[in-house]
Formats: sequence, structure tokens, C-alpha cells
Amino acid sequence: MDGGRFSLEPGPGTIKGKKYEDALTVDWCSSDGFTEYNLGSSWKRMTASIGLDDTSSDWPMTVNILADGKARASVQAVTGTARPVDIDVKGITRLRIEYEITGGTCDFDNPPLLVIGTPLLAR
Repeated sequence: MDGGRFSLEPGPGTIKGKKYEDALTVDWCSSDGFTEYNLGSSWKRMTASIGLDDTSSDWPMTVNILADGKARASVQAVTGTARPVDIDVKGITRLRIEYEITGGTCDFDNPPLLVIGTPLLAR
């Protein structure tokens, strides 16, 4: 895993009342961040549910998922909605997840908490 100062970390999150014990999360008030994963070309699909945690401030975020540098998905993460993602990663070496606040500045006392719930790779 490679990432910037605001990398995704394992941790629980809740989207629209559904608790995701197995999740990747990040909270911050910066313009953008990313995390990259080396998949080693041995996976076929990546699935997840993406949204902002129910306790989070409601500053929309855009999540872009790239596979070997090519856009595979773009999701608008907001509170109260879990957006499903199902991506073909067959033969992909590097998976990059980028995230940025799309509502300008945010509340530094209660930054948005991005939740990527139950991220799964399937062979």
C-alpha cells in the first residue's frame, strides 16, 4: 500500500444505519488524497459500498478508482447513501483510490469521514 498524508486506514464506519466493521476510512479537510494497492495481477473483481459516515459532516466527496492508471469508477460520496462499486480488475497490477472534497472547505472540528465499506477482492 502506498499513500499520501491522508491514506485510507482499516476501521469501522456506518452508512445509512448499516455498520461496516470491515472498512477502509479516512477523515480530513484537505483538497485531495489517495491510496494505492499492488494487486499483482491475480484478482478479477473489486466490490465495495462507498459513502460518508452517518456521524460525519456532510461535505460531499468524489472518489475515483483507477486500475493501472485508467479510470474504472467515479462515485459521489454523501451522508445517508451507500453507493455500490463493482469493478473488473482482471490482470490489473495497481489499484489507486483517489478522494477529494467537492464542497470547498469543510468543518475542521468535524471533518467528513469517508467509508469504503466491505471492500472485497475476488479471484
